[in-house]
Amino acid sequence: MPPNDARKASGSGAAGRNAADLNGIDICRQIKADALLDTFVVLVSGKAISAADKVGGAETGADDYIVKPVNPDEFLARIRTIVRLRETTAALRASEQHYRRLVEILPDAVGMMDLQGRLTTANRQAVEMLGYAGRRSCWEKVPST
Repeated sequence: MPPNDARKASGSGAAGRNAADLNGIDICRQIKADALLDTFVVLVSGKAISAADKVGGAETGADDYIVKPVNPDEFLARIRTIVRLRETTAALRASEQHYRRLVEILPDAVGMMDLQGRLTTANRQAVEMLGYAGRRSCWEKVPST
């Protein structure tokens, strides 16, 4: 199947536009907007080296901006860094989910407060102990008298 047909079949791409009509910024935005492509690494490259150009590249959702001509060793180092950051982020999310599940099954009431003393998180046992109807009511503002 030709590349343009594959893009149309996958549902990717702007309606009625060929890949040839898109620039790198458009393609980057489409990749980053597609949840099925969230594992793709996108590097924007260009000859422009101003801070504004780099910021513009980052604002498209690109993972990094690399200046042309691209040095192969630098390219590989940047890819390794991005992969390492993604792996670390995934491990952190998994750890957070694990500890949230542990807090939920504890027989004790567990809650977290911010620096202003507002309850920000509470497990089911804490909600019941504090006499709230449900978790949402824990965070509703209490009218002052």
